[in-house]
Amino acid sequence: MSTTDPQALVYERHIQTSIDHADYDNALFLAERLVACFPEYPRAPYLHAKAYYHNNQKQAAYRILEGQTYSPSQYLFARCCFDLDLLQEGEQALQYILQSVKPEKCNGGKMDLDGVELDYVHCLLGKICKRAGKRDEAKRAFERALTLNPFLWTAYQGLCELGGAPEADDVFILGKSVEPPVKEAARSKEEQKTFKMELRSKKRCYDGATKRESGNSTETEELSAQAERSMAAATSILQELQLLGKAYRCLMNYECREALQAFSELSEAHLRTAWTLNQARVARAYYEIARYPEAARYFREARELEPWRFEGLDLYGSCLWHMREEIELAFLAKEMDVNDRLAPQTWCIVGNLYSLRQEHDLAIKCFARAIQLDPYYYYAYTLTGFEYKMKEELDQAVEYFQKSSRIEPRPFNAWFGLGEIFYQQENYGNSHFMFEKAVSINPRNPIVHFHLGSILQKLGEEEKAVAAHQQAVRLDPKNPLYRLRLASAYADFKRYEEALAELQPLEGFTQIESNVYLLMGNVYKALGDTKNALMAYTKARDHRTSRHDVINEAIELLYSSSDESENLLDVATPNQ
Repeated sequence: MSTTDPQALVYERHIQTSIDHADYDNALFLAERLVACFPEYPRAPYLHAKAYYHNNQKQAAYRILEGQTYSPSQYLFARCCFDLDLLQEGEQALQYILQSVKPEKCNGGKMDLDGVELDYVHCLLGKICKRAGKRDEAKRAFERALTLNPFLWTAYQGLCELGGAPEADDVFILGKSVEPPVKEAARSKEEQKTFKMELRSKKRCYDGATKRESGNSTETEELSAQAERSMAAATSILQELQLLGKAYRCLMNYECREALQAFSELSEAHLRTAWTLNQARVARAYYEIARYPEAARYFREARELEPWRFEGLDLYGSCLWHMREEIELAFLAKEMDVNDRLAPQTWCIVGNLYSLRQEHDLAIKCFARAIQLDPYYYYAYTLTGFEYKMKEELDQAVEYFQKSSRIEPRPFNAWFGLGEIFYQQENYGNSHFMFEKAVSINPRNPIVHFHLGSILQKLGEEEKAVAAHQQAVRLDPKNPLYRLRLASAYADFKRYEEALAELQPLEGFTQIESNVYLLMGNVYKALGDTKNALMAYTKARDHRTSRHDVINEAIELLYSSSDESENLLDVATPNQ
């Protein structure tokens, strides 16, 4: 039976219409009839599997498509493999499609093989390689996809997440493979027909197919005018994508202030969307620089715009955790539980709530549920690592931090957590390596520099330690803890006058005032100024948060020649 049999085409049209209208049961029923009546028709198993895929029965679609050589079937098979975590099989299917490309089937660098376009093949290949840890292959695939089609945002997003993405201005432009044909006069009916076929093919990148036209010159001019309008519209869209791409690239490089500036340049229409306000990205930018109140405000605005959107809400939960907003976090957890218990973000938010209540075992169970729902959800591994760290189960914490960094090496949190653990274990060499890695990923975060400086102090590397603490102060000059640690570093390295210069502006900060006076007393004693040392110790002891045992010991040693007082130079440092 011919594959162009009218019955087969009728079946196909109604199967696709059923899928478009989300009537998957009807699509499956008709697809089974098509396969039964036309078993040799290559699109029959493809449409059958497509109906299963849209019905979220991906294992069934995978089984139907095994061994198929029809290009759309292979592409859908690769998509099933990606969803089912069968990465090697998916990669092989896509490579088979790429190897079957023939030059005569290419059109301006873009190839349409039985409805499968190469740009999407490369994009899916990039996603598979990225998940499989093949970072170089993933980058090449994403770059090729964007060369063929600059409207493939997910390819650029993948490059940004891998690190080293090109500038958005160099990506979101009209290239040779997507440029509409220029207006020209077709002199013959054959030329007119060829021109119109090319035009229809090129315009798929912008606004879909054009209607069928006859071959007179007036209609040809209208097609040319439509192409020009499409090109103008495409150029305008790409300009917006350039701004979005610039902002997202900055954010993935932890250049958060630059990202916020780029987002501010967006049109109001794009700015007032949940994607921009939430995971992008404005809220996340504030979150990454530890400005939690501003981040929470934008997370709330995004929730008001699209209360059904879950992407990025795990960070919202962490933001509320940092702010110790238990009531709001509990309300968010309840909403997420009601809306979608199968979203991994739901379980991360509930886990953060238990963590805030110091119920670490329950928090770990929630994060485990998130991992069960999405084994590649690196953030759940990171949060689990921090919970085990708080429970002092450091081997388990290390295991989860390492799993997180293997899935996504770019986020700095897991490296940071490993650095903290090795610091606790006094394994300063490994701790130094981990914090250096975290700083290389996120050089704009003052907390990372703060901890790196503390490690370098322990290693006795004076200049590097002071430089790290100075950088933390520059990045967040309003945080007194960073300045206190810088003063401590100066004191450690016997740069007492510089230490006092940092300490004096800190008088009056209630949270750390006792530590400030204690360290100040130690510095004055080291300088031989017992009068000012005693005055500083007295002020430290009078403070309501003071550690009286340590201060009394310092006062007792004040008039002693014992070197034991040197050990007190470290007591005023904030907790790690």
